[in-house]
Amino acid sequence: SHDWFGIHLRTQGLGILRSELVYVSSNQKLESVSFPGQRTPVVGKQVQNKNNVSKDDFKLLEIIIEESSLKAVTPDCILEDNKLQNENLGGIFLHAFAHNPPTQNNLTIRFKNIEIISLDTTTPI
Repeated sequence: SHDWFGIHLRTQGLGILRSELVYVSSNQKLESVSFPGQRTPVVGKQVQNKNNVSKDDFKLLEIIIEESSLKAVTPDCILEDNKLQNENLGGIFLHAFAHNPPTQNNLTIRFKNIEIISLDTTTPI
């Protein structure tokens, strides 16, 4: 198991009781799962995506979600998940998780330029 950084989408309840989770592990693996573990994760395919390469040491992650479909892209992977179980409106949470004892209490995450765009024309943000 590897450390990972992810984004919970469509979260339900206080905190994260239920969500759709997209995460990138420290080994660059990109996965999507209904959280908590209600189905087998969908794993992204390895690609070289020149459009998502950053000019600094940050990794770009782009996520598009619509109804029961999700697409996620990094410089190294592309993922398409058409099995989302949660189609309700909900919150968005950033989540970092350390599996390995040396980093478990000392995980450092840096992120920048987070942008959320709603294309829904019926629901205000």
